[in-house]
Amino acid sequence: MINKILFPSKFYKNDFIILKNIIPLKEVGLQEVVFLYVIEPELVVVPKTGQLLKDEIEELKKLALAKFKEWSEYLERFNIKTKFYIFVGHPAEKILEVAEKEDVSLITISYKKRRKFFKFFLGGLGSTTLTLLKVVYLPIIVFPYDFAEEKNIFSDILIAVDFSKNSENVINYVLNLKPLVKRVILVYVSQEDESTDYIEKVKSKLEEYKNILEKKEIEAQYCIYYGKVVEKILEAAKKHNVGLIAMGITGKDEEEKRRFNFLFIGSTAQKVVSLSDLPVLLIPPNREKLVLEITCQNLK
Repeated sequence: MINKILFPSKFYKNDFIILKNIIPLKEVGLQEVVFLYVIEPELVVVPKTGQLLKDEIEELKKLALAKFKEWSEYLERFNIKTKFYIFVGHPAEKILEVAEKEDVSLITISYKKRRKFFKFFLGGLGSTTLTLLKVVYLPIIVFPYDFAEEKNIFSDILIAVDFSKNSENVINYVLNLKPLVKRVILVYVSQEDESTDYIEKVKSKLEEYKNILEKKEIEAQYCIYYGKVVEKILEAAKKHNVGLIAMGITGKDEEEKRRFNFLFIGSTAQKVVSLSDLPVLLIPPNREKLVLEITCQNLK
């Protein structure tokens, strides 16, 4: 059940459209949206002296407050309560802190792709999104900052499966969105060295997932692709005209690496988010909130 969502914002031009896209979640329990604006220190601190520019901080707070009040009035039409926080600090740290304090069910975030030069060296995601994907212990929907569609993005969902425990968690999560979900496309991308016998087992497992979804009266079909995983997931999303891609964030081995190396990048989930023009729902493995403490220490 999704009863409370954390909605951090940098006030990109389409953030209000993105906000509208989560309103349908009221059908599965949404009662409150928590807004968050984090003023990054480099915007309000004099580099040489470390002095805070208090007038600039107050002006940014004033602008954020006005925007949050406007959005709150809109959500009141749907009987959705709101709350907001405005801080000076590191965005990823504050997002995690507020998520824990408010005990939210889901985080939504929009991201702006890096320019080509930085993308080549650092990947397509900004530092805030990248950090969250490494450590977040809650489901998160990542929207491209310029996402402009207003529709039920939850109606048609592509689920990328790899038969891990986390992959099954994704299917279970989507099942809980049932009143909103009409159609699911299950996508498995085969590697070159997989045998014919193994592919038959894959088909059997996909059929099992398909039956589970259909028993909940969700139209379902599965597809097997051959080639590069990220490329084929995005290709399938476009071909089947879905509104949302859903997948797990990491596997077990990768999770262990990330606990001790906060610069580790390159997962399938990160690449899909970086390249997708659609929102991506990411379900984390069973991480503990201990990760929050580790993250905050590394961000300070």
